[in-house]
Amino acid sequence: MPFIFIVFLYASSIVFTFVLSFIVFWRDPKNRNNRLFLLFNLSSIGWVASLFFFHNATSPNVVLLAGRANFAVVLLLLYFLFEFTLRFPKESIVIPPPLRRAGQLWTLAFFAVTLLTPLVDKNEIILGPLRRETIYGPLYFPYIL
Repeated sequence: MPFIFIVFLYASSIVFTFVLSFIVFWRDPKNRNNRLFLLFNLSSIGWVASLFFFHNATSPNVVLLAGRANFAVVLLLLYFLFEFTLRFPKESIVIPPPLRRAGQLWTLAFFAVTLLTPLVDKNEIILGPLRRETIYGPLYFPYIL
């Protein structure tokens, strides 16, 4: 597939998601569902962007950073998806505030560990165009749980 077509697919996906997210958000910025929808979609954009750089970068350092960003952004994506599904169309399950805060702190801490350390994504080896091999760190198993 021509590279320009790949760029077009990634870019159009990012732009469409961005525009849709802000259309929903600006209808009622104070609405928690709209904010969670926006945050979920911004996380999705980060995930798609990290995939693009992971598969298309040729520098080992960029590939490693994109790989770690990919793992890290998925944590945010899943957290915001969880929060959104609890509340949409109406809040049906109430999580106690201390438990919710603990989940937020755990997500942010694991996000930082995943992005900044080799504990989840130890290394990325470039095998060729669009071919990468991931060497997982010791926290990969807890990560996938």
